[in-house]
Amino acid sequence: MLTLWHRVRDGTLTHPAFQTAMQPIRHEVESLLQVATILVPHQQTQATCRSLLKHKTVLWTFVDHEGVEPTNNAAEQALRRGVLWRKRSFGTQSAAGSRFVERVNMRGAVWNTGHTKPARLHRSKAVRLENRPQPFKKTAPEQGCRC
Repeated sequence: MLTLWHRVRDGTLTHPAFQTAMQPIRHEVESLLQVATILVPHQQTQATCRSLLKHKTVLWTFVDHEGVEPTNNAAEQALRRGVLWRKRSFGTQSAAGSRFVERVNMRGAVWNTGHTKPARLHRSKAVRLENRPQPFKKTAPEQGCRC
């Protein structure tokens, strides 16, 4: 299936020819899913097969509509930064740590889309901070003071 798709993508196979070549594959996959809903002993696998059959029209969208990718690479790439961070850092220790990671990863994901410039985010953060009271700073006692 993906071999055929790669030929469509590189231009060596037309989309109508791809649709024709996919008909027996599509029929075979749907038949196997139908059999699995009955014969597979694992209940969760049966449920997954039933769900795939229920949504089979969207399962084959990349065959029916030209220009649709068969994989979800954009979504996978958006999640990749967070997954790699979690593997390197062994996760978080608290709910606050989890919120921090969510926010940092979301900011990184927004920056990577190119829709928001980092400088604009920093400016909006600075404006919000200007309205907050400054934290208390200890001042050094005057020289000679023995308080």
